[in-house]
Amino acid sequence: MNIIPTAQFLGPSPLHIGDYYEGGIIAYLTGSFPNQTGFVVSQDWVPTIDVSELGYTWGVLGDDVAGASGSAIGTGAINTQYILDYYGSGNTYAAQVAVTYTADGYSGWFLPSKDELNEVCGQFVAGKLNKGNWVSPRYTWSSTQYSDGNSWYYDIRTNVTSCNGGGRTPFTKTVRFWVRPCRYITYDINKPYENLYAQY
Repeated sequence: MNIIPTAQFLGPSPLHIGDYYEGGIIAYLTGSFPNQTGFVVSQDWVPTIDVSELGYTWGVLGDDVAGASGSAIGTGAINTQYILDYYGSGNTYAAQVAVTYTADGYSGWFLPSKDELNEVCGQFVAGKLNKGNWVSPRYTWSSTQYSDGNSWYYDIRTNVTSCNGGGRTPFTKTVRFWVRPCRYITYDINKPYENLYAQY
């Protein structure tokens, strides 16, 4: 039996949760093909799997970052910008690390809001984000401020079976947690056709 590579030009096709697209893994979609929008999540943690890396703080205890309390899907980038405006770009903290992340040349990343991170957690629990690195005990910051001393985080790791209860809670801003950057996407129907290999 010979293995012959053949180009199968499939044409534009709908996006799906768990697909790799524009630098990340699709974690949320709305609309119907070809008018799909949503967001992707990075394939790895920031910092990476190296447990010697301690993660990043959300901010400073007692700081009320006005405007960074949005929780709905679509507010992550806005929250992130408020945090950047408050703390500046010269400090190393979760939101700043998120916006400086790049993957395959794609920029425009942000620290996801509480509801956006809930979508990431839910799709992970459902087994739909297996293209990424989710192995290790990683507590992950959202961009949603809860109070002047706390912000929302999620527990997203291999032994998590639910995104409720202990999986999400406000926590002290000065604790070092990891970051899972996200970026918004809009389906581009003009992307090149998919090139597959068939077996004969």
